[in-house]
Amino acid sequence: MEVFRDIEDFRRPESKTVVTMGNFDGIHLGHQALVANAVAEAKQWRTKSVVFTFDPHPLKLLAPERAPQMIVNHQDKMDMLQSVGVDAVIVQTFDRRFASIQAEDFVRRYLLERLNLSLIEQGRVDEVQPMLGRYHFISGTVVSGHRRGRNMGFPTANLAATTELLPQDGIYATIVELQDQGWLSVSSVGHNPTFGEESRTIEAYILDFAKDIYGEPVKLSFVERIREERKFAEIGDLVIQMHEDVQAARAVFDRLKLCYKN
Repeated sequence: MEVFRDIEDFRRPESKTVVTMGNFDGIHLGHQALVANAVAEAKQWRTKSVVFTFDPHPLKLLAPERAPQMIVNHQDKMDMLQSVGVDAVIVQTFDRRFASIQAEDFVRRYLLERLNLSLIEQGRVDEVQPMLGRYHFISGTVVSGHRRGRNMGFPTANLAATTELLPQDGIYATIVELQDQGWLSVSSVGHNPTFGEESRTIEAYILDFAKDIYGEPVKLSFVERIREERKFAEIGDLVIQMHEDVQAARAVFDRLKLCYKN
């Protein structure tokens, strides 16, 4: 197992990597399962598994009064990660300079450009869940749109996202979390090519739902990608495809045994 004291020392691999990120103090059973999933995923794709961790713990710099005492020392942590089968560990020095990096720059400069990370941006959102222990989600507020979906029989919630990392354009089986409830949904990320829009939008059609939620804060979790975004010559063709998308999403939810989280 290779150990790097700074991400700048990590040479960008030619193939994509599978990365888990966190402090991983103690390497408890949850940590072990998360890292083991990443190792297994990397072996499946014949690429490297990388653990990205920090030293010192970020709270020791940002909020020392709340910083936890470390369960294991550095060498013990490295030994435990090696025993799980990790290919490489980056122990990033967490200082004021590193803490000042903007989230978008961190994702682009380090995760994508340096670590050559795949998954979310390629639309492979179903592969993220075993590594994160949750579905990738974006947060935002429901805003008014063109209301085209309503006229076609598929009223959608248009989301103004505050999360920067979005999946690749396409149609997804999703879960809308609203007012402490979860609703199964079908969502579109993209430019609505059938209507010739230039701006990128996020729209969710919530299954079996008829409430007015304009202005409401929501989280949109991405379960699985259904298809790529396409341009249709006729609106009627788009409507037919939307019916098929709903059926495809319901099949995903049935297979995963997902239901409403009321």
